[in-house]
Amino acid sequence: MRRTRWVVVWMIVAGLAATLLGCAADKATGGDAATHLEAGKVAADGRDFELAIKEFKAAIELDPKLADAYFRLGNVYAEQGLSSDAEQSYKKAQALKPNDADILSNLGVVYYHMGRLDDAVVQFREALKIKPDDADIHYNLGGVYVQQSKWDAALAEFEIAKAKNPGLPEVYLGLGYVYKETGRKAEAITALEKFLELSNSPQWRSQAEGLLSELRGTP
Repeated sequence: MRRTRWVVVWMIVAGLAATLLGCAADKATGGDAATHLEAGKVAADGRDFELAIKEFKAAIELDPKLADAYFRLGNVYAEQGLSSDAEQSYKKAQALKPNDADILSNLGVVYYHMGRLDDAVVQFREALKIKPDDADIHYNLGGVYVQQSKWDAALAEFEIAKAKNPGLPEVYLGLGYVYKETGRKAEAITALEKFLELSNSPQWRSQAEGLLSELRGTP
């Protein structure tokens, strides 16, 4: 994120809690592409990113058309803040699966972190054509509009996200910020209180509490 650190953008990581393999690997495993893919999932889930990268690359070498390996490799790069590497991996996955909403959305997240906000909007909009009911993608798109100070557009996306998934805590944080910025103080307070009711994240709770203090005029 560039400015408003507390508006969270989600990274979609499909099936990260993979079934554990029979033995833990400390180096790239032998076997076929599927074996390396599964080993990479386990390593990524355990945040052993070096091993995960090795396994996903081994899977790709054995099967260059394995889109899921490129996608998961992109996720690992993104987790480490290696945005350019993540972008390239997602683009290769996208070339193989052009209508995959998760690939499109994660590429949007990477563009968002790179400050390429217009490109992020394009990716999220394309993802929503495939998954129009996905609350996280609507929320992500709203987060980009916040960075662009497009308050009406951000509000519309956050409202859709709330309608699709009323239990998504972060959407109330986004709503609270937009309401605050547009002078809707009472609604901002209500939204931020709802966020605090739902969220267990110390970092984001602290941000929400700070905003509430500003709105209430307390230190």
